[in-house]
Amino acid sequence: MRTILPLLLWLYSCFSLAGGDYVRGRIIEYSETAGNYQFKFEQSDQRQALIKECRIISVQVSYAHVPWYSWLPYVHTTHPTKKQTMAAAKFILNSYHQNGELFLGYMGAGLVFSQAPCSFSSKGLLLENRDDDIPVVLSFSHPV
Repeated sequence: MRTILPLLLWLYSCFSLAGGDYVRGRIIEYSETAGNYQFKFEQSDQRQALIKECRIISVQVSYAHVPWYSWLPYVHTTHPTKKQTMAAAKFILNSYHQNGELFLGYMGAGLVFSQAPCSFSSKGLLLENRDDDIPVVLSFSHPV
């Protein structure tokens, strides 16, 4: 029984997905350098803020490849591909130019604190279209 229990717990964890959250706001600054994206996001409602201590969130996106083993059964990852990250970055750029609203969020540990206050790093972005008219851009850092 002692050898079976850890195996069952490991199998159970393979089926679980990490949670996430998102909040409405606007992109107030955007730049791109050699496939890395930097943007500043201003949260609209501080009462329902993604990061309560920060009205403006600075995000640095440096894409990290999907792990080679992600095709294996029970190990499949939802980490965005490079193409999905580029599509989300293009949407962020368009939103910045149009001063439009969007939802920014994360999956799992998708926004990792950087050294500067209110500054975060990300390893991939995913654009999700919701039923209403405002899409969600989700940040990923580790395979989920």
